[in-house]
Amino acid sequence: MKILNKHLPVLIALLTFGSFGVVGDDDSITRTPLFCKYIKNIYHPMPNYQVEAWGDESIQISDIGDSVNWLWVDMYGLRFKADKNSTVIKWTANDQNYENWEYKHTLNRYTGKLSIEQHVPIAKNAEPSLKNQDFDGDGIILQTTYYFECKKAEAIF
Repeated sequence: MKILNKHLPVLIALLTFGSFGVVGDDDSITRTPLFCKYIKNIYHPMPNYQVEAWGDESIQISDIGDSVNWLWVDMYGLRFKADKNSTVIKWTANDQNYENWEYKHTLNRYTGKLSIEQHVPIAKNAEPSLKNQDFDGDGIILQTTYYFECKKAEAIF
């Protein structure tokens, strides 16, 4: 038991700092900061109605090298994993206040167009018009889609 206690901090450090994961050295990491300007939204239950506007967003895409087929996407102060082997980068985030709400992000690598689809569960006492939006019968609807134009951000100095 004494040996385990003596080596436990080393074991924890090895597990924490990537011995079982892929970690690129700082020189092999490519970071791309993006500024995304909010354009519009579509509230799908009533397409002519505009929900509250979303603010502009900042995103950082990190590629840790050719040894992995995914990217890190930093947004909302959180980090998400996304596939890097396609024209579009996709990732999903849950709402911090309503954990059943999902935000599905799609960023086109060439055009810079970002869409965020808000998927929310339908309450049992919801209006029939909302229940009619549940096309696949899973109790979740695509409620709002937000659109952005993203460009590479450049350092000021």
